[in-house]
Amino acid sequence: MSALADLLREWIPEQRWFGSKGRVLSTVDTTPIELCQDPLVELHLVYVGYGDGGADVFIVPLSRHTDRDDQLERVLIGELDEDPRWVYDAMRDREVTPLWLDLFAAGHHHKELRFHLEPGAEVPLGIPGDIVSTEQSNSSLVYGESAILKLFRRLEPGLNPDVEIHDALHTRNNPHVAPLLGFLAIEGEQTNGQEDGTIAMLQTFLPAASDGWSLAAASIRDLYAEGDLHPDEVGGDFASESYRLGEATASVHADLAAVLPTGTLGIDQLADVLAGMNGRLEAAVDVVPALAPYAEGLRARFAELTDLTGPIPVQRVHGDYHLGQVLRTYQGWT
Repeated sequence: MSALADLLREWIPEQRWFGSKGRVLSTVDTTPIELCQDPLVELHLVYVGYGDGGADVFIVPLSRHTDRDDQLERVLIGELDEDPRWVYDAMRDREVTPLWLDLFAAGHHHKELRFHLEPGAEVPLGIPGDIVSTEQSNSSLVYGESAILKLFRRLEPGLNPDVEIHDALHTRNNPHVAPLLGFLAIEGEQTNGQEDGTIAMLQTFLPAASDGWSLAAASIRDLYAEGDLHPDEVGGDFASESYRLGEATASVHADLAAVLPTGTLGIDQLADVLAGMNGRLEAAVDVVPALAPYAEGLRARFAELTDLTGPIPVQRVHGDYHLGQVLRTYQGWT
């Protein structure tokens, strides 16, 4: 294991985007892909093996500086014995964040990396990116009021569903979908026995927007603060917004059904789906024991699926869909 891999072995489990909390990292290997030489910026594919079996490939951009930078102290990963010796989290090293936009605008192609720019897309240049602190599983940079870059921290085979869905919806002009500007793919890399994967996507940014989680949390906070009032009497009541969010969700799902495959499930197939849901719940409880008090209620909800009679219509949807992923602008939900 290299010195850099040793640093990452200690650093990765402490990051919010690391989803395997509680698992022991038994092996860590890293493959760098150089993006810039001065300062040195590298995209690392970090291959992690776990003590209980299984493996993941994480995407970790790093910047390296010859001199230690006091302004980057909080994003310092560690020191190496070779120059440039000081290693930082490149997603939080503001000096190097404009590089991503430069590479998209140039349609950069280096070894297995390819920056794809959507036809007619305009990319702002010379703007540093600011990290989005509320994200859990990925990392995003906001560039002024123009664009947002989402880095997918775990490398999965094939085109990321986020990119696939936004690309498919391009022709529908749905007002609840922020236009896709481009995406970054790795081509020819073997991941879980399949080729290719998606590193990041670049989207139009929606300024002056609030994420759904923050709005819902503020609504509950206000409700508790005004204990003698009904929810609809509190200024931040989320009930009406949740209804509008449901309408926006239905609109997007209708367009998805129009541009992506649909199908039906029989009763036997539904049983397989139910078994998979219960299996994932058990695995989640093993990793996060605090979920145990809620497990029985979730199993009961899952069991209600057996009341359905086939054939049951199914369609492609955005799997990673939650309040933290939606934004409320003056025009509505996106």
